[in-house]
Amino acid sequence: MFEKLKKNAMETSDDMPHYTCLVCRQDSLAYQISVFQEIEFLSCQTCGSVTTRPIPDQEFIDEALNASRTSQLPPFPSTIERKHFLRHIQELRSVSKTDRCLDLKPHNGVRTEMARIKAFPKIVGLESNPFSAEIAQKRFHKANIINQNISEFDAGTEKFDAAICYHTLENTNDPDGYLEDLKKHLNPKAFVYFSLCDGNHFMVPHTFMKWKEVFYPNRVHYFSREGLEAILKRNGFKIVKRYKRFLPYQHVIARVVK
Repeated sequence: MFEKLKKNAMETSDDMPHYTCLVCRQDSLAYQISVFQEIEFLSCQTCGSVTTRPIPDQEFIDEALNASRTSQLPPFPSTIERKHFLRHIQELRSVSKTDRCLDLKPHNGVRTEMARIKAFPKIVGLESNPFSAEIAQKRFHKANIINQNISEFDAGTEKFDAAICYHTLENTNDPDGYLEDLKKHLNPKAFVYFSLCDGNHFMVPHTFMKWKEVFYPNRVHYFSREGLEAILKRNGFKIVKRYKRFLPYQHVIARVVK
């Protein structure tokens, strides 16, 4: 997809917007791959990640996330995705020192409960949406779902050896700050499972706005493989396992290295 956009836009580079990519932090021109009213979706020439312009402030993003009813939706689009998740979480447990895990944005709690039963008995879920947190706690009495976000959470001196970030890094206007907040709660050499959309995948629809994963303002970043690796490396994480996927998604396990 990225190469096709680059070829088509070569002759019109003078009209292309110049910006600093929030993912790879490089100054470059950007390909405008979709427009909705006054919102642009820009693809970085350097890393291929897609971000929106303007970037909404975090309060606006949080209001949209906390007003949504995602707890009423299925946690996985298919049984295959469910199997992938279980296998990935079990592999995350195999490299973690303890069974303490932090699950960011558990929505209706199904994924958190699956992880608790299969891999991490001492898992803690952080859900900023009060409706979703209440539903999750009522459905799964043994689960520990807290109605907070990562920046508000205070676990005291206790830290975690593992974390699950299932489509969460896309929901912030400051992904670097988000990763910094996450690292505060992780032990050295902890492992994190990241699941994200791949905005530079060849399976992404030609008309970007038609992609079912586009949710504005809830989701403002669509990381490429190169972009995800760059931002994780910049914040002290190293990808140790990348799962192969035909569909436009990324699933990786990263380790804290500094």
